[in-house]
Amino acid sequence: VSSLEEKKNGNASISKADGNSKSKETEITLEDKITIDNFCEFNILGTSFSKDIVPSNPTGYYSYLEGKDDSQKYFELTMNVKNLNTSAVKQDSLLSVKLKYDNNYEYNCSLVTEDASGNELENFPNLYNIEPLKSLKYRFVVEVPKDLESEGKPLKATITANGNTYVYNVR
Repeated sequence: VSSLEEKKNGNASISKADGNSKSKETEITLEDKITIDNFCEFNILGTSFSKDIVPSNPTGYYSYLEGKDDSQKYFELTMNVKNLNTSAVKQDSLLSVKLKYDNNYEYNCSLVTEDASGNELENFPNLYNIEPLKSLKYRFVVEVPKDLESEGKPLKATITANGNTYVYNVR
């Protein structure tokens, strides 16, 4: 296992090369904007826990994700994502996110996208494209036991993009 420290945009980030694979994990923060040439650009806007997932600016009739019961909450990781491919790609083909709780329990996040107006959620990003050089708000969500919100145990999001792995420590 080797470590490499690199400077970018004045922020220090640590990249670790895993001896068992060729992939490396790069730790990122809210201040980092990640650019993968000819693929995508993204930055994390924040995280939250909520009972339901609703559009940022709902008007009239709108779709939303409703929590199943009072023992569960949605965890959400919100990002700005820009398509740097030369053609349109499926919205869900750019990034994936897993949430790891207490260094042990892993949850696969689902993607919900939001248009620029914030009026509508798109629950089927596998059916819709993101055009070249267009940005969308990506909301990665997963239903978890509500105790995860209040317990102080470690919580991290692992973002995978084009074979690259980025880790964001929520807490």
